Parts: sequence; C-alpha cells; structure tokens
Amino acid sequence: LVSLTLTDADDGDRVATVQVGGICRLPISSTYPQVGNRVIGGADGTVKQAAALTGNDPAGGNIARGTVLEVNGTTDCTILLN
Repeated sequence: LVSLTLTDADDGDRVATVQVGGICRLPISSTYPQVGNRVIGGADGTVKQAAALTGNDPAGGNIARGTVLEVNGTTDCTILLN
C-alpha cells in the first residue's frame, strides 16, 4: 500500500494507491522503450519510454514505472515492476 487518503472531498470513501511488483509483458507504442529504460502508460493499454528527468522528480513524484528487461521489436516488452 503506497498511500491511503480520507478527506472531506472523499465523502467517506477511501482512496488507496497500490504498487504492484513482479515481471510482466506489455504491448508497446511509440516512443518505443529500450532495455534499461523506465516506462509510462501509452495509448490503448500500451506502455512507452518515459522521458528522462533532468533534475529532481516533478511535484507529485515521478510517474515512470518499471525497468525494461527485454524488447520484442515494436510489439511488446518485458518489464520488472519495481
């Protein structure tokens, strides 16, 4: 469990954020990742290469996830969710 909130805006509903770990294969879209890259969500359930950060993480944290272990052309990639 990464975070759990309960504020007046939630109107009594709890909102939780979880971080899943493991290895998975996901379809990729342009900008195609390379081994060692981090990824972010792309269009239609794909992932794509995350932009490199030049300084500190942006407000709200870095949205890049996983580390690419293998890339299968322009079809899919295997990532370590860490």
